[in-house]
Amino acid sequence: MCGRRHQRVTGLHLHSQQLAGSISPYVGNLSFLKELILSNNSFTDEIPPQIGHLRRLQSLILANNSSSGEIPANISSCSNLIEIHLGGNKLVGKIPNTLGSLSKLEKLGLYKSFLTGTIPPSFGNLTFLVSFVALENFLNGSIPESLGRSTSLNLFSVGENMLSGAVPGSVFNISTLTALDLMGNQIQGSLPSDMFKTLPNLQIINLGLNQFITGIHSRVHIQCLQFGTIYCCRKQPNLTSSLFAEAL
Repeated sequence: MCGRRHQRVTGLHLHSQQLAGSISPYVGNLSFLKELILSNNSFTDEIPPQIGHLRRLQSLILANNSSSGEIPANISSCSNLIEIHLGGNKLVGKIPNTLGSLSKLEKLGLYKSFLTGTIPPSFGNLTFLVSFVALENFLNGSIPESLGRSTSLNLFSVGENMLSGAVPGSVFNISTLTALDLMGNQIQGSLPSDMFKTLPNLQIINLGLNQFITGIHSRVHIQCLQFGTIYCCRKQPNLTSSLFAEAL
């Protein structure tokens, strides 16, 4: 796809084309590129750090390949990014803290990989973030208190990780939340009995297979049924992949 004015490549849409091999580092020379969509192929090896040279990039969609290595930290140099989808790969290492500087970011998908470390506290700076999906990784530590500053967040899905600690109170003040998935972690503590008042738009909540205090959890479960929400029980089928990943 080329721009009308400069006849430069502004979009590279090659999803589901049965492509394989490495993503060429020369993609970093496409300085007018706004959309790089290579999802649903069989690309391997590392994501080239040269992508960080694409200052006009708005959409980086490399999901469902076999890319390995770490997420290049210099992706944060692509300051116009609106969506990043890297899920369904073989990525390792930590989520770069520098992603928290992408002030225009709305969607971040990092599901089904081998990512470790914590959820960066810098994500609290992403005031336009609508969805964050990082289910089925090996993330640990606690959910950062700063996440409560992401006041546009609709979907927060971090099920099937190794997160611990209590859910920070600030999360229950994100009134825009419509789906909250924490299933299959080691999260402890209690849940506020008025959470459906502070989260008035919540439609889907998945808290199973954690270590919440039973009494509070039971009351919230009853409220879930009354409010019409689903999947708030202690033992659940594995439905996070299809439900939350597809929500992106």
